[in-house]
Amino acid sequence: MHRHCAVITAILATFCGLAAAQEQQLQWRGVWEWSMDHRTEAGLTAMADAAADLGFNVIMCSPPHGKLAFMREQCHARGIKLYLSTIYSHSDAATRQMMTAEQLASRPDEPVLGYQYGGEPLDDVEVFQGELPCWNQPAVREQARERTAAYARLPIDGLALDGIGYINYLRCHCPVCEEQLASFRAKHPRMGLRRSEELFAEETLVEFINEMAATAREANPEIELTIHIWPWYRPNPYYGHRLDLDTAGETVAWFFRPHWPLDKVQRRADWLVAHQQDDYPDHLAAPFIGFDARSTLHARSPKRVREELNLVIASGASAIQVADLGYIMDRPTVAEIFREVLGGRATNDAP
Repeated sequence: MHRHCAVITAILATFCGLAAAQEQQLQWRGVWEWSMDHRTEAGLTAMADAAADLGFNVIMCSPPHGKLAFMREQCHARGIKLYLSTIYSHSDAATRQMMTAEQLASRPDEPVLGYQYGGEPLDDVEVFQGELPCWNQPAVREQARERTAAYARLPIDGLALDGIGYINYLRCHCPVCEEQLASFRAKHPRMGLRRSEELFAEETLVEFINEMAATAREANPEIELTIHIWPWYRPNPYYGHRLDLDTAGETVAWFFRPHWPLDKVQRRADWLVAHQQDDYPDHLAAPFIGFDARSTLHARSPKRVREELNLVIASGASAIQVADLGYIMDRPTVAEIFREVLGGRATNDAP
């Protein structure tokens, strides 16, 4: 079906122009923002202007809650929806994830050369340089439900979940998880030990995310929901179709070197779109493209960025996720590519 969409896009391009056809296909165009001024009304207005200028119709960011009504007004005036970036990483030591002694021993004090910051690791020993809560801890679940319900009632259009994963990219080894894993294995006695461990860990992520989705919708039935699946889940990084969300951002082009080969970008975008409705009929895959302009070492060329965007469009995707708005604006030649491919300000002008 996604190839059929690509054909339709090509036909539309003939009669309406390429940008208009791509805008019609990519109905949900979301951009994460964390590097621009979030604190002042002038900064928030500049963010809304930048997103509209590049052709996005969703901003995912975290302004002060007292500025959300102002930011939503600025976004709506430009045909953009405002999603609050929602991260559950704050927890005390008693509820944090635990690793094995071997994993702890191999964890460096500082990021090493080639560290992927939660993206696809380059080797078998990389772990996440940060702390995350255990998703099975009752206290973590309760606090997350309370926060999610409160966030959903704020003057926003949606929630953008992030930072739900494992610090070792595999699973948590705390006593709560060990006990629940033992129970899981008892219910699946014929399942291999490694497979049961992987499936248990994936089920934990899916159940936590879907519980937060249900909590948000109970608090606000009109709320829209998305996620960027990060950090990387090593056994199966592409489980987004299992999530009861409107869209799921899953990485097809990461920030840092070594940049993924274009055939890998294509395969992953194609797979995501082909499987996007395996579990939920209205769920959309949003292939994620990360762009970083903080150094010339990692920044990709305008030509390369255009190729990545075109591969997402060729997959037949109806949604796309990109990060980061400020970094894109810092590279005018790359910003121009997004403006051309996504339609730019004319696409998002309010009626």
